[in-house]
Amino acid sequence: MSNKLIGSFQINGNSFQLGDTLSITGLVSKKDSQPIGGAAILSFNKDNSLVFMYTISIESGSLSYSK
Repeated sequence: MSNKLIGSFQINGNSFQLGDTLSITGLVSKKDSQPIGGAAILSFNKDNSLVFMYTISIESGSLSYSK
């Protein structure tokens, strides 16, 4: 039995300015390709300091964040 996960994520850019929208989408599954459900924590850091943390839902292996 393994608790390892596999994820594939897409982001809509490499750098952002104040007022830009950041969008992240992704798929998360178990090693046997079974989609998972649960939560993910996104953390944004600058100069090794936490700037923002947000929890998002994962439903049937899919996650989506836009802000």
